[in-house]
Formats: sequence, C-alpha cells, structure tokens
Amino acid sequence: MLLLLACSEPLPEDADGRMHAAWEAWQTGDDRTLAQAISLLAETDGEGELTPLTETPGVMLVNPLPGCTLEQVEELIIALNQEDFFDVFNHYDREYTSSLEAWKDDGEPLTWRSDYGFTVPLSGSAEATLLGEMRAPEEDMRVAVNVLAESAVWESEGPVFDEDFRIEGWTLRDDVVVHVEGLWRHMDAGAYNTENDAVRDLVLNGLYDWDQQIVTHCEDGW
Repeated sequence: MLLLLACSEPLPEDADGRMHAAWEAWQTGDDRTLAQAISLLAETDGEGELTPLTETPGVMLVNPLPGCTLEQVEELIIALNQEDFFDVFNHYDREYTSSLEAWKDDGEPLTWRSDYGFTVPLSGSAEATLLGEMRAPEEDMRVAVNVLAESAVWESEGPVFDEDFRIEGWTLRDDVVVHVEGLWRHMDAGAYNTENDAVRDLVLNGLYDWDQQIVTHCEDGW
C-alpha cells in the first residue's frame, strides 16, 4: 500500500519537500500541484538525499538531457522492450494494462506491468514486478511512477528487496529536456544495503548512467 503524505500550501521551498509534494499530488490526482512541483524542481540541476517516503531514505536527481526531445524520451520510457535500451536487466517483460491508443490520441494515463530479473554481485539474482503509469499534467511535461508490486523473489534465502518507489518528470527548461527523479528503495543484499550512505551514492550514480543511456539513444535515433 502506498503512503499518502500531507502536502502544505504553498509548495515547500526545499527540494526534498517539493519531491514529497509531487508524490502526494500524484497519489491524489492533483495534476496542477504535480506540474508545479516538477517545474520548480527542474529549475536547478543537482542531486541529493530524500527523507523517507515510508521508512527508507531516498535519492533525488535533476539532470538535463541535451539532444533529446520530449517525444523521444516518452517513447523510450513507455517502450515495451526496455531491455534493448537499458543494460541492467537479466530480462524485462512489460505489458500495457491500459490503452496505448487512448494515451497517444487523448492523453489518457498509460499504465503497465513489468516483470523483470536482475543480479546483485555476490548476492544472487531475483525476480520482481513493477506497476507503472505515465501522465501528461501539462502539454510539455511527462510524469511517470513505477512502484514495486511486492517483495522480490530471490534465488536463495537472505537478500531482501521490498520497497521501490520511483517518480520521474520530464519537462522543458530553455528548450532542453530536464529529468527530475525521486527514488526510495530498500534493498538488503549483503554488502549492497540501501540504508548505507555509500550504497545510496551507487544508486545515484546508476541514475546518472541511466540518463546517459537515454541521451545516447536520442543521439543515435535508435
């Protein structure tokens, strides 16, 4: 179950508060506040930590994607064949759970289910499921959420991956697409424990790498 957080008015001055406000606005269907929070977050490049959404601290990233159009980014994010674009999966099987045509023609939210596998070095492999959704709260903005449906199933006992909340926004700043992301993840897989500051730095580096792969695909035209 997702946790609903109280959102103050006006929006908080700090990035952490604005990211929480964006999550709350998504949950309540308040697209106006969602768009405002994403727009404000996109004003400054940067990174940092987020206070917990449930129990685990998160990380945030605000990063420009030079050379990408909003349409290119959208197509990459909603693509069914994610494993062809991003190199972190053992496999990735996605299906839409709402109409792609309604999204493209009328802007109705697009939802999906993603079953995927991954490996953590020295800890083993696991299978997990994400439930995702994309919306367009404004014409030049896309926002997506992916949430872990249930605890991942590992090939051996011990490791735990039981929390993954990701909200992402893409909007234009000076005609450049800017990516805003908040990620709250709890994984305890031996040395890879997201409650460790160094591991959260690794997670943040992974977000930068993901963005670089997007930029490369934009340049190549995939």
